[in-house]
Amino acid sequence: MFKKSSSKEDGSWLSLSDLMTVLMVLFLIIAVIIAAESSRRLKDVQGVIQTFIDQENILCKNLKRKLNNNFRKSDLEVNCNPIRITFKNPEYKFPSGEYQLTEPFKKALDKLFPIYLKTIKEWEMSDFVDEIRIEGHTDSVGKYIDNMVLSQKRSRSVLEYIINMNHVKETEERFLWTRNLLTANGLSFSRLLSNNGELLDPKFIGTEDKEKSRRVEIKLRTQAREILFFINSKNR
Repeated sequence: MFKKSSSKEDGSWLSLSDLMTVLMVLFLIIAVIIAAESSRRLKDVQGVIQTFIDQENILCKNLKRKLNNNFRKSDLEVNCNPIRITFKNPEYKFPSGEYQLTEPFKKALDKLFPIYLKTIKEWEMSDFVDEIRIEGHTDSVGKYIDNMVLSQKRSRSVLEYIINMNHVKETEERFLWTRNLLTANGLSFSRLLSNNGELLDPKFIGTEDKEKSRRVEIKLRTQAREILFFINSKNR
């Protein structure tokens, strides 16, 4: 009697163990399927974003081509990733401690911005443009906070000049589109330039080119790179 009872209990225990094993295998299969599906979706999203970045690079090349046809290489430089215009001509630079635009700089903006805005507006993914950022920079002379105020005034001077352009105000649609994208940002001397125009390592302040550092840059920000960075950071 005891043996039969023990046999039944052992049989019941083995059956329950087998059931748990099956459930565990099922859960594992489901987890693998979910992980695979998530990985596939992630790759699909990354593929879409990469396509967008490729289109952004095409936009940058178009801007380079058009602006290089209208300006000398010594006037300005167009870089990609992100799309950035740096004014190089000394006649476009701000005198030390000043934020008023020089007449040559005004003429450069008059010529540049109709091309710049038209090229961006005609881009097939222009709806994904997030910001046209005007950045004001100073040299390292003076206090950082004082220069922050000065650099902000420089960027605002450029923004105000652009907003009041006849080209921008020609139609209400163009004015609103431009106004909603333009921002003015002062960076003080946190982005100093060296003699060759490269960003200066803070350890080598002595090689700063003060004239090059007193500048304005125009950066185009789109949503794609920020989204891709977020996806990659979550996937690590």
